[in-house]
This record gives sequence, C-alpha cells and structure tokens, in this order.
Amino acid sequence: MKAELKPSFNVGYAAQNFNQGGWLNAAQAGVAIPLFNGQTKKRIAAQEKQIEIGNYQYQSTLLSFKQDQLEIQNTLNLYQAGVDFYKNQIETINPEIIRISELNYQAGEISYLELLNTLQLMTTNNKNYWEQILAYNKAVADFQFLTNQ
Repeated sequence: MKAELKPSFNVGYAAQNFNQGGWLNAAQAGVAIPLFNGQTKKRIAAQEKQIEIGNYQYQSTLLSFKQDQLEIQNTLNLYQAGVDFYKNQIETINPEIIRISELNYQAGEISYLELLNTLQLMTTNNKNYWEQILAYNKAVADFQFLTNQ
C-alpha cells in the first residue's frame, strides 16, 4: 500500500505493420504521480491499527496464560501442603489416637461412643488424606494439560 503513494515510471514500445503504409513504430515513456492518495493513507493507518490490536491481543492472551499457570502452580502447592499435613496425621497422630483410645476404653475411662468418636476422627483423617490426593492429582493433570506436557 505504501508503494501506491510513490510515483511510478513506465516505458513502452509498439510496432504495427499496415498493408499499404508499412511499419508504424511508437515509443512511450511516462511518470504517474498519485495526486489523490488520502484513501490509501487511511487504509495504511487502518492496517497499522489492526497490527497494533493484534499485538495487544497476543500480549493479553500471553498474560492470561501465564496467570493461569501461576494459579495452577499455587493450587498444586496448596494441595501438596494438604497431602503432607494429612499424611503426617495418618503416620503419627492416628496410631497415637488408636493406642490412647484403646487404653482408655480398656481402663473404663471412656465409653463405647467416645471410642467410636475417636475412631471416626481417625477415619475422617484418612478420608481427608485421600481427598487431598485426589485434588492434587487433578491439579497435576490440569497443569500438564495447560503446559502441554
């Protein structure tokens, strides 16, 4: 489009044979200077604006993608902390809950319902642990999908 704003040069030659008059030859040289180029300038400006809009849309999409990556990374870290917490509960606190509740029940210090409540606490810890693992695995799958791994 910018080339349309510049002058153009042309050169031509023509030869024609007439039956009665012989050969007719002609040469031509010319320069075309665009005088009314307001439309062309407006089209160029519009194209430049479209390029700028495309670049801004690309930058916006890239920022959105990076934000999604950070969000999923934070989610992964959160679920990993939850998995670690409940794993610690299962490995250290659950055996102690079982031991103490059995001793107290055998000694008669707690009732059967209180023993069931402590066992329910233990199973809740196990359930929460597996829910955290499930959520963590889902977050890993989302992260791998987003990063195309």
